[in-house]
Amino acid sequence: MGNKRRFTWLSMGLLLCCCLTVAAHGETLERIVAVVNGEIILYGDVLDQIKTFEKGNRAINLQDPEVKAKMEREVLQSIIRQKLADQEVKKMKIYAPKGEIDKAIDEIRRENGGLTEAQFELLLARDGLDMKKFKEKLRQEIERKKLMERVVKSKIVVSESQIDARLQSQPVQPEESFRLPTNPSQSSSGDSQNKRHLAMIFLPVPEGARGDAVAKTEKEARKIYDKLKSGEEFGKLAKEYSRGPGAADGGDIGFVSADELSAEIEKGIRGLSEGAISEVIKTSTGFHILKILGVRKESAPPSQPQAPSRERVDAREMARRQLFMEELSRKYEEWIQDIEKKAFIKITL
Repeated sequence: MGNKRRFTWLSMGLLLCCCLTVAAHGETLERIVAVVNGEIILYGDVLDQIKTFEKGNRAINLQDPEVKAKMEREVLQSIIRQKLADQEVKKMKIYAPKGEIDKAIDEIRRENGGLTEAQFELLLARDGLDMKKFKEKLRQEIERKKLMERVVKSKIVVSESQIDARLQSQPVQPEESFRLPTNPSQSSSGDSQNKRHLAMIFLPVPEGARGDAVAKTEKEARKIYDKLKSGEEFGKLAKEYSRGPGAADGGDIGFVSADELSAEIEKGIRGLSEGAISEVIKTSTGFHILKILGVRKESAPPSQPQAPSRERVDAREMARRQLFMEELSRKYEEWIQDIEKKAFIKITL
């Protein structure tokens, strides 16, 4: 009888110990490790991202306390930036409609060997995801990409002289397999297969400007447009009025592909022939007027007269893409740092 009583108390003690351990673990996961403009980040959020990272990086020893602490700080910083970006997405009323998310999923399935819906869901389950969670992650990714395009991409132009300088200083090894990413929505358009030689007049609008300031800049842009329509030379007016890239060269910004332009600019010049001038185009950064100086058909075989060799085209495309992505990364880093400085962030990790 005494042995039974001792066993019962021992069992209860072990059970209580287990319950306390589980409760303590739950409290740890629910612990607030940061507050970003009033929105909280939990320790569990940090651990979730570390687990995802760990799956593809087995070499990292997270059993080492110093390595784990460093990883937690880096991941938390990344989550803080994601949170700030998502807050800006809400402010700017950027959203990814259901149709766009579904289209992206269809594209992913197609790129992975034409998976059926059931096969795709099985693949997600293997990574601990269901379709609902995956769609939410995809929605955030699409919206963050749109945010980047709105605040950064429209400000980036890679000139032919920059490409020349890159090729001279760092020769790029051409690869036949290299292809620029394509926008599925443009795949049926001839413009997406061509590069247009553009000149641009750009009048910026200060960030946060409203009402009269925007109207004043638009009025100035329309006056310039009227001068162009009356026959004044584009290059001369670009040198005089443009405050964008290539102004000193008459607005010449070199050959540009469709995916290197903001959606508003691409739409504004779509279908224009060589020598044509666009209407005044409004973007989130200001007002643009563009002239089509020439068009280069990327699908043209190398044997055609005047066409550059495939090897040279590939090398230039690779150099252009490298420069574009470097500038995109640099400008986004500047932008997010500025957002961080203005934000209220409290870290308790």
